[in-house]
Amino acid sequence: MSWLLLKITQFKNGNQIRNLYDAGGRKLRTEYSVLGTPVVIPIGSIGSQGSPENCSDFIYGTEYLGNFEYGFENDCGNYGMYLDKIYNSEGYAVGLYNNYPNWYSSLNFFYYRKDHLGNNREVWCGNTNGTVQRTQYYPSGLPWAEGYNANPYNIQSRKYNGKEWIEAHGLDEYDSQARMYYPAIMRTTTLDPLAEKYYSISPYAWCGNNPVRNVDPDGRVLKYAPGYTQAFKQDVINTIRYMNTKGTSGNIKNIMSKKETVFIKETSGGSRFDANTNTLYWNPEMGIVTTNGIKLSPATALGHEADHAQQWLNKPEQYKQDIKKEVSSYDNKEDRRVILGSEQDTAKKHEEIQEGETTRYDHSAEKVIKTTSPTTTQIKQIVKEEDKK
Repeated sequence: MSWLLLKITQFKNGNQIRNLYDAGGRKLRTEYSVLGTPVVIPIGSIGSQGSPENCSDFIYGTEYLGNFEYGFENDCGNYGMYLDKIYNSEGYAVGLYNNYPNWYSSLNFFYYRKDHLGNNREVWCGNTNGTVQRTQYYPSGLPWAEGYNANPYNIQSRKYNGKEWIEAHGLDEYDSQARMYYPAIMRTTTLDPLAEKYYSISPYAWCGNNPVRNVDPDGRVLKYAPGYTQAFKQDVINTIRYMNTKGTSGNIKNIMSKKETVFIKETSGGSRFDANTNTLYWNPEMGIVTTNGIKLSPATALGHEADHAQQWLNKPEQYKQDIKKEVSSYDNKEDRRVILGSEQDTAKKHEEIQEGETTRYDHSAEKVIKTTSPTTTQIKQIVKEEDKK
């Protein structure tokens, strides 16, 4: 049985925003309902949804499927859906609408220009070699100036920290996944799910009241080990966002929901988890080619080590036993659990293996590779062509 959760934002004039989530909190669909004839909805009440059969009402929205976004419209009973955007770690691709339904016949490729906090300051079109959108922000993330060319289809909504900016019906909030963020007052609209860990800070505060210095990848908190660089911090943020879209960040969210602190620290060697110091060492440039010939990205390695960390937090005694129990080819029982379990699911969702394939049957690698980004398996350099774990 699958559970779907519906959240309705009701406006006093009858308009609505309806968000549909899966049981894990991942947003599947957003529907905007605009009434042709406004009505008065009392505070605390939920009105009726607009009718697609009523030509004065208008219903439109977005459906989310990994890094794909589908737009839809329902006007006068005429329902239409189209592939709107295909996102990647650097930007997105958009089809020319006048070519619909032959969407793929002509693609425009757009790239983000970001600042040190990961805010999308400009959107650049590779096809025309020009900037199509430029956004300026207050320190809280509230956009205060925006410029773009005359084509409305070039406007995109991922802005501050790469989060979706929702302006419909005057909402003016960011969807930060764990909670909604209202940048006009630098506060969230619901409690911090980790509020008990930070008694000195308001449970509605954003980024510990310092959004110039801190970023919040999903509405919660991530601890960096001392000595981190801004470049590493940005790699972590971008990778978690990527994993959120792929549905592979569950172990990271599990870690962040605990009262214990797990640090993440950059390493120039192989990624690993150290239970003695509660530190997850991660190399955002290092991937591997397994003994099965499968290329695994640094993002998949992060998911692998996060599984070790969450096992240590949730079942410490089991972790201690399994890490000491030798298993042929896998070094120990804990490594075998992760490799044959979450690593397969993560690699499949990251499109690194196909249905029926297995990443590996050991804890070894044929090659250690440097990738062009943390979320890809594209090889920039072969580091070593020998066994490395």
